Amino acid sequence: MTTFSKIIERYGDEAVLYTGAGTGVPARCFIQPVLPRTTVRVFEEATPLGMKNTARYYGFFPAETAIGEGTYVICDGVSYDILRSERYRVNGQDSHWETLMVRREAAYDG
Repeated sequence: MTTFSKIIERYGDEAVLYTGAGTGVPARCFIQPVLPRTTVRVFEEATPLGMKNTARYYGFFPAETAIGEGTYVICDGVSYDILRSERYRVNGQDSHWETLMVRREAAYDG
């Protein structure tokens, strides 16, 4: 385990990762908003059904975390869909996962 993974494991927030199979796995992570390079912050978009949150978030997870297709995260009561994930290596050893996420849309069971 690399130093960055140890930091995430020790100081990261508690989260639950859900895979395509629907099983929840406890994990630790850091989640930070992606701040735009412009001075104007627009994180909502008008749609015919109302306002939609368009903010994006970075997620950092230990290298041992299993992140795959269709994985989503619940952290502090907020659900995030993982749009993209990449495993980083340092000195030939898996270091951590970096992900790009958006808030998960609420499901309608109508």
